Amino acid sequence: MSPSPWKRILAFALDYLIVAAYMAVVSLLTWAVSHTAAGPALAGLFADPLAAQITIVATVTLPVVLCFALLESSPRQATWGKWQMHLRVVSVDGGRPGRGRALVRSLVKFLPWELAHTCLWRVPGWPLDPQEPPWPVYAGFGLVWLLALVYLAGLFVGEKRQTLYDRLARTRVLSAQAGTRGDFRP
Repeated sequence: MSPSPWKRILAFALDYLIVAAYMAVVSLLTWAVSHTAAGPALAGLFADPLAAQITIVATVTLPVVLCFALLESSPRQATWGKWQMHLRVVSVDGGRPGRGRALVRSLVKFLPWELAHTCLWRVPGWPLDPQEPPWPVYAGFGLVWLLALVYLAGLFVGEKRQTLYDRLARTRVLSAQAGTRGDFRP
């Protein structure tokens, strides 16, 4: 049974609390290291937009994407937020999604997030003294919002309520059924 769109949104909000905590830890560690003898070497990781982008992908985006993919392809078939909301990710045939399918799902799911990071690092002076961005940055943010709206529309429209990333990965998110609810209890 397809869950309520609000249930899926709440599950992602719960997951994002963990993501935000992880980002806070990474930021705190970055700040702490920047105030040591290794600080100048760390500054090189953010010396230009490309270096900063690669650093953020390696330390934030990639770990988050891999975590979501591994959890959704695990026997629980759920991230912590989905687990709390009694949801699970299945392949279109109803089975557990493989790691490759879950990875595709997570990569596409977090594409707008990473595109937003890319746009931010293309704002001159970002993050300490942001200046007026060039027009491609505005176009990029427009694409971020368009993708976010397409993803949200997928939650509300259609019989199966599949997001774009679910369609591309050939997955669905289901609610625990009456007879199996105990299998999804945290």
